Amino acid sequence: MASFAFFLLSWDWNQNFLKQAACLPCAGLTAWNGLNGLNALGKSHTVVVQGTGGVSMMALKLAASSGADLILTSSSDAKLEQVKTLYGLGSIKTINYKTCPRWEEEVLRLTHNAGVDITIENGGG
Repeated sequence: MASFAFFLLSWDWNQNFLKQAACLPCAGLTAWNGLNGLNALGKSHTVVVQGTGGVSMMALKLAASSGADLILTSSSDAKLEQVKTLYGLGSIKTINYKTCPRWEEEVLRLTHNAGVDITIENGGG
């Protein structure tokens, strides 16, 4: 069996592995289905990811690996900058929806009125 390093993660086996690792496939599959459920995600797509939770971060990484243009929304400039730094996504466009309450207009501006192909919105439940 072989895999790209991008798809691997190291784990501290001293932690309670099953409880913590159980969320990885759940968030990952939810993100994957959101991105690829109707049409396969590709380089020509623009994706808006709302929030910085587990599913959103998985969706962001999966969309980035496909070469899609990315827009991330959050209520915190600090979180938006941290995501850019942690994930190495300097080219990602970000919107703080607290300081830009009409963020949908900002999305249109960022996409030159083309809009987006996929929106990942997974709030509440």
